[in-house]
Amino acid sequence: MSSNDRWTSRTSYQRGEANENEAIFLVLNYLNNNSVSRSIRPFDSYKITTDNIQQNFIGDFKIGKLRNRLVVGIDYFQQTSKNQYPMFKVGSSSSVFAPYPLNGVFTDSYGTPEGNDIVMLDDSSPWTSISRDVIKRLPRSGTMYDVNKVTTFSVYASDVLNITDHLLVMASLRMDNYKNNNIITNGVEGKGKYTQTQFAPKFGLVYEIIKNEISFFANYVNGFKNVAPTRDPRDKSGNTFIEYKPEQGNQFEAGFKVDLFGKKLLTTVSYYNMKIKNRLIADPSGISGLYLQDGNIKNQGFEIDVVANPVKGWNIIAGYGYNDNKFDDRSRDAGKRSAWTPKHVANFWTSYKILDGTYEGLGFGAGFNFVDKTYINITNHFLAPSYTTVGATIFYDKKKYRIGLKMNNALNQTYWNFYGQPQKPREILANFAFKF
Repeated sequence: MSSNDRWTSRTSYQRGEANENEAIFLVLNYLNNNSVSRSIRPFDSYKITTDNIQQNFIGDFKIGKLRNRLVVGIDYFQQTSKNQYPMFKVGSSSSVFAPYPLNGVFTDSYGTPEGNDIVMLDDSSPWTSISRDVIKRLPRSGTMYDVNKVTTFSVYASDVLNITDHLLVMASLRMDNYKNNNIITNGVEGKGKYTQTQFAPKFGLVYEIIKNEISFFANYVNGFKNVAPTRDPRDKSGNTFIEYKPEQGNQFEAGFKVDLFGKKLLTTVSYYNMKIKNRLIADPSGISGLYLQDGNIKNQGFEIDVVANPVKGWNIIAGYGYNDNKFDDRSRDAGKRSAWTPKHVANFWTSYKILDGTYEGLGFGAGFNFVDKTYINITNHFLAPSYTTVGATIFYDKKKYRIGLKMNNALNQTYWNFYGQPQKPREILANFAFKF
């Protein structure tokens, strides 16, 4: 890093590696209210390597009487994935694992991919366990080794401008060039290479109604997700691909931030409205594998966050969020709610720590988390019920060490997460830490 009075240069490089051997991915297919079909996708090895280099130039200067805080930079990101995995004989084209009618990456614990591994949710006897030993015994039709590389090159600029002491505005623009190389399978380069370039603007303002105490803010943000081309099912040779634009998300947000009583009360209240477009939906013509890029999702809601410190040692954190969304297009899911998105969420936590006297360092806390019912599939046929979990803690915190005891899900609530996966029952954790 180098700098002068007005400009600073920052360069960073990061490299990351993640590697798993004999990983097992479990996919659940809810058949009805009481039965679930389990399928498995195992990997012999799964490795991801990332390289990221970033160069920023940061300026703090004035044009006339207007203060500018400018960031200009470039960002290069590369990810290489190397996966080795088995293939299995999948059976008929009517299999639940279509579109892999002959060979596929999914199977079940019986080695029969026709959905025979079914568990009953109200069954009192233990379900058949899935382990690495079971997976190793399953017969393979082959072994695949894929190498895939993606790169993103970005250029961006963002400026925060002080119009007055109370009014700040911001403008930002980012250009991303995304490139997905052809996948190399068992040493043979395949197809599917594509490149997409997208510009993403961002605008915002902050107006301090009362200096350092009450502020109004508003912003507009554009985001996107790259969409890979798909094979055109109308082309019998399978060599023609349909290219798509990136999926777009445009969000407007506005709200207030309050900091009162010498930081004893901090509150943020915000409203947001987001629209997603260019989502792929099945072509109404009914041709299998043919998509249109005119899907839309409307999403709006508000959030409230409160952090309070009424007296020394007493902390309160609370929050509430409301989210309303639906598919708003001519897809078969039009009017339905997006999966994995609860309408209401809330949290509360309070703790107190004795700061002086004989019991200095002794503290305790309690709180809860609430999550509304959540659909776990796009068709809205299955849902995870709403739940409330309660937690509590007691601790002894000194300068050189800390002893703590915490209870999660104190009421032993039975509940499932957004994806229909069962969560932990009552849990008691003890910890001891030295401080240096």
